Amino acid sequence: MAAKKTNKDDKSESGVGVFLVRHVTDVVERKVSQVGPFHSEEEALATCTHFLKQGTCSWLVRHDG
Repeated sequence: MAAKKTNKDDKSESGVGVFLVRHVTDVVERKVSQVGPFHSEEEALATCTHFLKQGTCSWLVRHDG
């Protein structure tokens, strides 16, 4: 059986990456937590925005698979 060809530009087999939202939970102890995975970028972005509005340092991470 031939090896499956992959394209490094493909996000995943479905064409969509998986998103995580990382956020700082303790500045003094330098603790970071995450929520997800999200399959919808919009949902992940809304979650990240929620943390930011609360004053919590947060960022969006996309894993292409």
